[in-house]
Amino acid sequence: MPTPPSQAASLVLSLSLSLILGLTGAAAQAQTVVSPLYSATAGTLPNAQGWLPGVNSTPGATVQVSNNLLQISTLADNALQFGYGRFSPLPLDTVQGFTLSFTLRVDGGVSNSPNRSGFSLLFVGSDPSQSLELTFRSDEVFMYDFVSSDPDRLVRGATHSFGAGSSNAYELRVLNNAFTLNVQGQDRFSAPLVNYSSEGFPYNTANLLFFGDNTTRASTNAFLGNLVLVSNVPEPAAAAMWLLGLAALGGWTRRRLRLRV
Repeated sequence: MPTPPSQAASLVLSLSLSLILGLTGAAAQAQTVVSPLYSATAGTLPNAQGWLPGVNSTPGATVQVSNNLLQISTLADNALQFGYGRFSPLPLDTVQGFTLSFTLRVDGGVSNSPNRSGFSLLFVGSDPSQSLELTFRSDEVFMYDFVSSDPDRLVRGATHSFGAGSSNAYELRVLNNAFTLNVQGQDRFSAPLVNYSSEGFPYNTANLLFFGDNTTRASTNAFLGNLVLVSNVPEPAAAAMWLLGLAALGGWTRRRLRLRV
């Protein structure tokens, strides 16, 4: 017996929705891409590895690579600023997620403000309203919150303390517009990402990365190891299948609409 038109339409709809849901799930899967951002073990300065000295860099800082570590020292004067910036090789999608891994030791430094430290790591997300700056002293790391009513605007937020001069392995995990900072294998603090974009460059520049001393109110003697980005990116083949599935559903919908006229 032929299938009634209404049952046939329901069957087509059911199959189409099943197809779309299956393909959408496949597209939601991501592949992990590892991007070395800076290799201190290569024995070269960051400007030989795609970074630019910048973000208000001034002469007078000590910058060298020794024993598989990059040293940036601005101890000579709090007013010195020196760091490196670049665009990320992959979008810093703060929803899909990524991880920044690095080792760092800060051996000394002076600050004239509780809201400033001499060494910072900054990323600006693909959406510049989703960013994070972590700043490091010899015995602590803290995030910058943004408080427009405070004269400093970027102010001390969540903090983790450790032994002075410790060399620590850090893992900064970002997902769904929030982050967790892991220090030496233990999660230390988590918070939503921050919107610094009203501060202008570099905080309004999508997919920008920076590390170094970016303040005239603190100094540092920092030793940075390898810096690695691990990104979760949509698997291309699954994404293509997902688009084909959407096209199939769209075609079915158009045919149904024509039948209604």
